[in-house]
Amino acid sequence: MQGEEMRAERVRIIALSRTRQLIEAAARTPAAYKRETAEYARAMYEILDALPSERLASQVAALAESYGAFGMAEDAYIADSLMNIALSLYQDECGEQTICESGWDRLVEDYFRRDTASA
Repeated sequence: MQGEEMRAERVRIIALSRTRQLIEAAARTPAAYKRETAEYARAMYEILDALPSERLASQVAALAESYGAFGMAEDAYIADSLMNIALSLYQDECGEQTICESGWDRLVEDYFRRDTASA
């Protein structure tokens, strides 16, 4: 596996892990999260898991380049952006306003928390 492909898979694993953690957190403390959190997080997981490796590598490379311009090309930032993309794809499929269209500029996890979602 090439360096870019390895990084892309590493970023995918981080995003999948964080998505799984979100599902588990929403199950443990449902009052802290929006009602639809588990459904959306499962959909994000499925989208990220099914993303073809070539497309993943291209997305990760583009995100890394963008973050690199600001000296922030860390895998965790890239994984969060990948989660944003997956969530946007699902919301668009559902005919909803996407997280990107809403101008959300924080971590995806915060989007689902009741105490930060409206802040």
